[in-house]
Amino acid sequence: MMKILHIIAQKPGNTGSGVFLENLMEEGAGLGISQAVIAGLAPEDDILKMLPFDGIEAFPVRFETELLPFPIAGMSDEMPYRSTKFSTFDENMASLYIDAFSEKIREAMEIFKPDAVWIHHLWIAASLACKIIEKTPVILFCHGTELRQLHLAPGFREYVTQGCRKASAVMALTSVQKDELIREYGLKPGLVFVNGTGLKDGIFHPDANSGYNKDGIHRITFAGKLSNAKGVPWLLEAFDNIRHRFDKIQLVVAGSGAGKETEAILEMGKRIGDSVKFAGKISPPEMAELFRKTDVMVLPSFFEGLPLVVPEALACGCRLVATDLPGIREAVPEEMTESGYVKLIPLPPMKTIDVPQEQGLPEFVKNLEKAISDQLNASDVSGIRSERAELIRKKFSWTSLFSRVYEYSERINKKE
Repeated sequence: MMKILHIIAQKPGNTGSGVFLENLMEEGAGLGISQAVIAGLAPEDDILKMLPFDGIEAFPVRFETELLPFPIAGMSDEMPYRSTKFSTFDENMASLYIDAFSEKIREAMEIFKPDAVWIHHLWIAASLACKIIEKTPVILFCHGTELRQLHLAPGFREYVTQGCRKASAVMALTSVQKDELIREYGLKPGLVFVNGTGLKDGIFHPDANSGYNKDGIHRITFAGKLSNAKGVPWLLEAFDNIRHRFDKIQLVVAGSGAGKETEAILEMGKRIGDSVKFAGKISPPEMAELFRKTDVMVLPSFFEGLPLVVPEALACGCRLVATDLPGIREAVPEEMTESGYVKLIPLPPMKTIDVPQEQGLPEFVKNLEKAISDQLNASDVSGIRSERAELIRKKFSWTSLFSRVYEYSERINKKE
């Protein structure tokens, strides 16, 4: 079997790309594949506890150290842990960052000797690896945030795109994202593939013995980073406006964050009162159990790739309200939108790629209010939940996703 080196320039877990990495590595571990990982970590992080799979070799890049004297640089400007924005990098910070990851990539290649390298985010570490690694196939996974960083930190555009064009293959989440990658990075169309995302169908499934409101509570759930780009403040506003129309209503906000935006969101929820519950970061089994008790999952993001929480929530039988973004639309079977099981609301006019214009936000909140109320008023029995969930469970599978990338890596190896 091939030996696979995984590279992610931030923490495993915590974010969509980090969870994506964990699931790929779990599939590989289940098949007995030798794996190693390069990851960006804080001083206190233990990567072998974060990735508790047998046989993993770790090559951590430590931030907040003498060599990298600043917090982890995050692919989003608001991360759920201490982080630095790429847009704030000066020349010295960029040089230190490049040196640290260059050294670690060379070390891993020499010691681990992988047969394939799988890298998350088409950004600085990916560009470095594509320039350093000459004979081993390098496959890049796009998660969408790198496309945003091209606009937020344009000083890195030329460096990043030049290196990433040397990749053996690029995996996109959606067909729209594929077109954007080809356009923004100058990639050859034949090297970009739509691979989608995966789902732990053994965890995310409906409870056949329950229907909506088994505990008598109208439950709305948000799962994701506590940030403005995810639309959380306007979800809280919409919830505050409709909560008096329903008996026993609750908004559960699952996820974490850091910084002023997160603090403002927590304070806003506190002002609304006990009907808002902040659950913090929870495990996949806990998330699945929450979704099984949820009437409506709401994801009012202003920017997304293909968010994992959408298929996970739908696989548990939740109705969905989300912004009409290409990645979300592609994650949902057409019959779910046609039936009203999924309601997609228009984005407000945007100032930047993930910042809305203020004048459009009142209308955005009204659209959220109506869509959530309509979904709460819809009734589903457990049989319908199971039927809808099965559509998603058939569409997404981590096992099939891993197999596709693994087989492609093998084909590239044989050609060389």
